[in-house]
Amino acid sequence: MSRQKVILLAAIPIAICAMALLYVRMYSGFGNSNLEKAINNYLLTQSYFSWKNQANSRNYCEIENLDPGRESFPVYVWALCEELSMESGALKIISGSSGPVKINYSGLTENYDPSMFSFEAPSDGSRYAEDVKKIFPLNVQLRIRAHDIRPLEMKLQKIAREELLNSGGSVDIFKTNSTPKNPLNL
Repeated sequence: MSRQKVILLAAIPIAICAMALLYVRMYSGFGNSNLEKAINNYLLTQSYFSWKNQANSRNYCEIENLDPGRESFPVYVWALCEELSMESGALKIISGSSGPVKINYSGLTENYDPSMFSFEAPSDGSRYAEDVKKIFPLNVQLRIRAHDIRPLEMKLQKIAREELLNSGGSVDIFKTNSTPKNPLNL
């Protein structure tokens, strides 16, 4: 067998693995679906993103990776968190927040301990632009400026609609003791 054929045959499995990784990143924005789930769960525990205004509601968070080529922490995401309920078969948004977030993690990445996460998010109002420049690298700043929330919102609401319909609409498992607030002016 010629050397060129051997090289070509050796390159095929590498190409297949690279394509599979690219597919995972395109689908979720993350090379690791456990990381995406861990960040969503972490955000649900933080009163900055997740709070309760209505007893028969449920909180949901979904994220989009703003720097999918990045392989290590910090991770830069767009976070959409909403408090939702089901009323007369229709999904009702009670409150929510949406915006860019820098996620740090200081533990081992095998199991993503929620207590090891931390976040930094820009202030709302007049300091927002200044904070975005301070917190995020330039490539992420450009994605923030051009961000379209609609696909993330459709994803979150599809998940919520299915879960709330399957539960009868009265799920209350993510209670927080936080004061209702809307820090990102959604």
